[in-house]
This record gives sequence, C-alpha cells and structure tokens, in this order.
Amino acid sequence: MKLRVFAYLVPCVIGCLAAMIMLTMTGRGRAITYSLEQRGSPQRTNPQLQRAYDQSIADRLPLSQHSNLSEVNLAARDDSRISLVKDLYHQGLVLSGADCYNAAAILQHGSRSSDFLLAHDLAILAISMGVERARWLCAASEDRFLVSIEQKQRFATQFEPVNHKLLPVDRDVTDLHRQMMDADTLSVAQSRESRLARG
Repeated sequence: MKLRVFAYLVPCVIGCLAAMIMLTMTGRGRAITYSLEQRGSPQRTNPQLQRAYDQSIADRLPLSQHSNLSEVNLAARDDSRISLVKDLYHQGLVLSGADCYNAAAILQHGSRSSDFLLAHDLAILAISMGVERARWLCAASEDRFLVSIEQKQRFATQFEPVNHKLLPVDRDVTDLHRQMMDADTLSVAQSRESRLARG
C-alpha cells in the first residue's frame, strides 16, 4: 500500500516542481516569478524600452538626416540599446506585449546568434499577447538566426547588406506560410532584390 501511495505521489511532486520551474525566470541574483494571473493581464509598457525602441527607429532614418551619425556610431548605439534590453530582460522587466515587441525589434539589430534567438522568442511572446505586427518580426528574427549559423533562411526577409542580394532561401517553406507570417512571397522578395540592385 505504501509503495502504491509513493508511486502516485512521485509524479505529482515532479509535476508541481516542473510547473514552478516553468513559472520562474531566474534573474541576476534573484528569482523573478511570472504568475498565470499576470499572463494576459494588462501591463504598462516599460518606458525605458519604449524610448530605446523609438530611438532605434529614429536612428534608422536616412543617415543624410543625421549630421553626426555614421554607420560606426549607429552600431555603437545599437550595442548600448541591446545591453539595456538584456539587463531589463534579466531583471524580469520585459512583461507586456509591447515590451516583448520593442525588445525583440532592438535585439534584431544585434550581431550574435543568441541576440536573434532571443528576439525570436520575444516576438512569439508578443504575438501570444495580441501584438499582431510581431508576426513579421518573428519570421525575420528566425531568418536572421538561421543566416547567422550559416543555414538557409525560411521567410525570404534577409538580404546581403552591400549588394542587396537575397540570401539563400529554403524552398520547402510555402508562400502561404510566409504570408501567414506577414512576410513577402518568394517572388515578391526576388522582385525586391532586383529593385534594390538597380538602386
């Protein structure tokens, strides 16, 4: 009888521990819990993330509009914003759908595979919280991650920065799938490649 009770309790305990782990994000030096009640509840947008996102957009206006912003300076500013995003992420301060979207958009301008993978994860979270515009970002971050590990992209969102050539695409992914992620069909992406090449 005791063995039966023990055999019943073990999977229950393991299940409870697994649930606790899934609901706990470990921060730097402290545990940050995210309850089921928080998921789906309205969260205020983190003002630091919103400012960083707005600055990133403004920095990407034609460089001719920035008297003192070069490509080198832009990269340095991106690095600073990415560092901020990671700090807020580890502190458990990326909570709302808007936060996840803003953080993902900033990480998309990183230089490491881990940046793009985290951007992808956050874009998925943003979609799950109702941020529909995160669909394209979800696709683009996956593509950027795949390109960074020398694999074919799937959604035809990534072009070479200098000659604007469309990077190799996995032809097994359907155009319907691409459109469902708010990405262009392969033929449209190829047409864009031609336009960009002509300048």
